[in-house]
Amino acid sequence: MGYEIVDERPFSDRLVLVAVRWTFFDANGDALTDSSPSYLLRREDSGLRATVCIQTDDMEKLQALAESRGVDLASRSEQLSPRPAKRARKSGRDRTMRSLPLVCRADRI
Repeated sequence: MGYEIVDERPFSDRLVLVAVRWTFFDANGDALTDSSPSYLLRREDSGLRATVCIQTDDMEKLQALAESRGVDLASRSEQLSPRPAKRARKSGRDRTMRSLPLVCRADRI
């Protein structure tokens, strides 16, 4: 696995948006696929922390890689489908909790 920083956009002295291109290799060193997420980094006393990771192209690229290797991910779609929204009661109000498929929270780099 390797990476390249493609772009950096500072928002303030404590926040920066970084675009990264990750490349994934097989055991022979041949490139399998790549990924182009962006990370919102926050500077803290202990260093930089990734607060948000935005995946933009992973699903399509993983699907293409699987198809090129003869793997049918569609037959496994039930395993990959998002779970149905859950209803929770808090402070007398109903709130729907849903996962966002393309945005994930990260604790640190």
